[in-house]
Amino acid sequence: MYKIYINEMPVNLIKSEMVGSINPSNSNIIVIPYLGKPNVLHQIIKLSEPPYTFDEIFIYSHTPEQILKALKSEIKEIIAGGGIVFNEFNEVLFIYRRGYWDLPKGKHEKNESIEQTSIREVEEETGISGLQLGRYLGDTYHLFKTQRNGNYFLKKTYWYKMTTHKQQIKVQKEEDIDDAVWLPIPTFLKECKPTFNNILDILKRVN
Repeated sequence: MYKIYINEMPVNLIKSEMVGSINPSNSNIIVIPYLGKPNVLHQIIKLSEPPYTFDEIFIYSHTPEQILKALKSEIKEIIAGGGIVFNEFNEVLFIYRRGYWDLPKGKHEKNESIEQTSIREVEEETGISGLQLGRYLGDTYHLFKTQRNGNYFLKKTYWYKMTTHKQQIKVQKEEDIDDAVWLPIPTFLKECKPTFNNILDILKRVN
């Protein structure tokens, strides 16, 4: 199973045998078979945009990997790495960018490992140092639209747990980061809104 957020709506790529487990009482979902035609994916994107207000979409196939591969053939994929950074007080480093609370992450560059990308991007976006790479937490997918021409891109982000000592943060203004804070995860979830659904998903995996 793969979950891709499109305009904050979850689009789930699932195996055919999982269709029976979908809750039929929720009438605000769509369940669609994937019949090998990539253009159906563009229709899914349209269903995630106003005036539609679906809660969730499921696309099923015997091999969900086939659906993901088709999506990548239609929409350019960008690889990124990021970190959930803990200090010695069990606080996590969060950033505020373009009106949303987020975690530091950024685009993978040629000739570096994804682990190197993740550490470099956290350092560049927050100005902190002394990062120690911890365990791999998983990946997230989301589609985003460029403001310049309205094209969609598929971003896959690899996430790692990291640790360092608590220190002053110096945000990267040229990346549109306005603020950053150290907060325990429960406090962040209670007080810092809005945030992205894929960020909420990856925070659940850190415990």
